[in-house]
Order: sequence, then C-alpha cells, then structure tokens
Amino acid sequence: MPGIENSAMQSATRHPRMAHACVGLAVLVLMTVLSYTDRTIILLLVEPIKADLDIDDVQFSLLTGLSFALFYALFGVPFGWLADRYSRRWIIFFGVAGWSIATASCGLAGSFGALFLARMMVGVGEATLSPVGYALVGDMFPRRRLALALGILAGGTAIGSAVAYAIGGALISWADAHGALWGMRPWQMALMAVGLPGLLIAPLIFLVPRSADRARIAPDVISDTPPTAYLPWLKKNLPCLLPTMLGSAMIFMLMFGITAWMPALLYRRFGLEPAQVGEMLGLAFGLSGPVGFVLSGWLVDKMAALQWRHVHLNYLAIVIALLGIIGATSFSLAQTTTQILILLGLLAFVAPINGPVIAFIQIHTPDHFRARTIALFLFFYNLLGMSAGPSAVAIIAKTMYGGELSPALATFSAGCGIIGFISYRIARHYAPDVRSIDGAGL
Repeated sequence: MPGIENSAMQSATRHPRMAHACVGLAVLVLMTVLSYTDRTIILLLVEPIKADLDIDDVQFSLLTGLSFALFYALFGVPFGWLADRYSRRWIIFFGVAGWSIATASCGLAGSFGALFLARMMVGVGEATLSPVGYALVGDMFPRRRLALALGILAGGTAIGSAVAYAIGGALISWADAHGALWGMRPWQMALMAVGLPGLLIAPLIFLVPRSADRARIAPDVISDTPPTAYLPWLKKNLPCLLPTMLGSAMIFMLMFGITAWMPALLYRRFGLEPAQVGEMLGLAFGLSGPVGFVLSGWLVDKMAALQWRHVHLNYLAIVIALLGIIGATSFSLAQTTTQILILLGLLAFVAPINGPVIAFIQIHTPDHFRARTIALFLFFYNLLGMSAGPSAVAIIAKTMYGGELSPALATFSAGCGIIGFISYRIARHYAPDVRSIDGAGL
C-alpha cells in the first residue's frame, strides 16, 4: 500500500547550536502570539461591530472565517514554494509588517465591505508565518526534539488568543469610559492598538539563525529535482495525507467554531460585559492552552522514542474523539459561567495537535518538498477550519435551534468528532510503520 515516504535521502546538514535555535524559536513564538492576537481580537468585538455596521451573525461569521481564511489558505501555498527556494526570514519580515498594517486598517473600516477587504489582507500577511516558520523549526532542531519544538511554537497561538481577549476587553472598556479618539469607535481603536506594534516586532526575525534561512538542500538535489517532481510524489502519498488533513481540519474547525461564538454566547446568555468576557476567555485559553501545546509535543516525542506503531496518527484520533465527546456533552449540560470556563479550559488543553501533526509531515517529507507540503496541509486545514467552522455553527443555530448557540455547538462538536476520528483511522490504514524512523533519534 502506498504511504508517506520517509526522508532518509535528505541531507544531514548540521543544525544550529541549541542556544541559537532556542533564540530563533523564541522569536517565532513571539510572532505567533502577535498573529493570533491580530486575527482573534475581532471575535471579542462581535456586538459593537454588528451594531455599527448593521450586519447579522452570518455576515459576521464571514468576517471571522471566510474573509481571513480563504486568503490565508490560498497564499500559504505559494509562500511555501518560495520558502523552499528563497530567504525565509525576508518572507516572514514582509508578512509580519504587512498583516500588522492590515490589522490597523481594519480599525479604519466603516462598512462591511471595507472590513472584509482588510481582513483578507490580514490573511495574506499571516499566510507567511505558519508554513515558513514550521520549515525554519524543522531545520533548527533534530528530529528527536521536533514535535516538542513545534508544540512550543504552536503554543503561541493559545497565548495570542488569551492576549487578544484580555487586551481587547480592557481596550474596549477604556475607550467606552474615556470616549473615542479622532472620531473612531472603541472597537476601531482596539484594532489599531493591536495592529501597529507589529511593525516593531517584524525586524526580530533576523535573529533566527542564518543556517535555517533556506531549505537544507544540497546543490545536486536542487539541480536534479525538476519543478514537476513534486506532483508525482504528492499523488503517491495522498491516500495518507488527505485523510490526515481532513481529520486535522475537523479539530481546527471544532475549536475555531467554538471560540468564534463563545463571546456571543457569554454576552447573550449571561449578560457579561466585554471586559468580563475577555478576562474569562483569557484565563481559560491562557492557562491550559500553552500547557496543552507543549505537553502534546513532548508526549508524542516520548511515545515515538518507544517505537510505538503509528504514534502520531493514533494520538490525533484520540484527541478528536475526546473533543467531540467533551463538546457534545458539555454544551448540552453547562448552565453557569464557571462550568463554561472549565469546559473551555479542558478543550484548550486537549485540542493542540500542531506539534504532532506537523512533525508527522516533516519527518516523512523530503527537505526540498517540506515547506510546500506544510503549506498544502495548512491550506486544507485552515480553509475548512476557519471558513466553515464559524459559519457552520451559525447555520446550525439558525436552521435547527432558532438561533440558540449552546445546542448548536453541541451538535457541531459531535459531527466534527465523528468525521475526524474516521479520517485518522483511514490515514492510519495507508501509513507505513514508521517506528524505525521515529525512534531513531536522528
């Protein structure tokens, strides 16, 4: 049966010194925090944006999902190709500066169309970071530490979400108390305030070791690999890659759908203020999320060292099954804000899969195909997860439950859990036994 090929023929170029690699990882984590702050803060602004721009829930779901996700996913593929051939640090520099300006521009929007366009440009800029950043980490750390390093990097997403909720709520409360400046509404000021600092953070990318700036490909490999060689390799490995992408997209779809509508649920059901919602969500995601990201990578690395069969895919299948069960039962039963807080903390702790799944792809993809394969994975993962997640919840709530969010989130969670678990089981059927690779400690 065809399966993902290992990358044994890849070059064995030395990794940077561990201290330098850790500095580079810290920079990428900081930029990941920034990216998730800039993309997530809009979720806390749902009610004032809807009121000022006169839009409904479905339109707002397009602002949080499709407008960002479509271009984030589409542009990740060409940026991944560029990262296999050109300077990765410069690609990320222009990306960080670009999405920071675009986030600030969201604060200047006075209509649904203008805000939709600005969110599109945020997606284009942020499309540089994930595929290129993951490829950089793959060239900075040895395989025996790869899932852990990737988990630490992905942990920046949880920190970024927590920062967005905490800062966003505080900014809105401050603006409401002191009045808007220069004719801008409080939500517009919040977007401006989180966007502009990225221009100061962008140059830090040049602290990443130069040795990881381009793919570690020997000149003879480049010359002997025609541009069309990627498609036959991809076709051969799709039976395993495609269901892996679908299962991972279900995890992201579930979590993004929940986080996109959680502020609205807390506003409508419990009558909380933005600052209260920000504190609550920041606490839930800021405490358990980063721990989950780091622990998932560490755990999979340890299990791989024991040479367990299909360790990455088995772990991912367990995660989506747990998420589906937790979401389906908890949203049906939760009656208080404390119960909601516990639910969100548990979901944020279990959900992180970036380290295990990206490590799985990196380990078995040749160096000269790595960034493109990660970009393709993120295209599928983000397009389905970000664009379909918020809209699916809104549609389920509107058509099945008269606009009630709690039962819609429970139904949505169960569906994602079932589809994701089946997908990973299919991927496992086509995957090779990679114990000798995972446990080799290369």
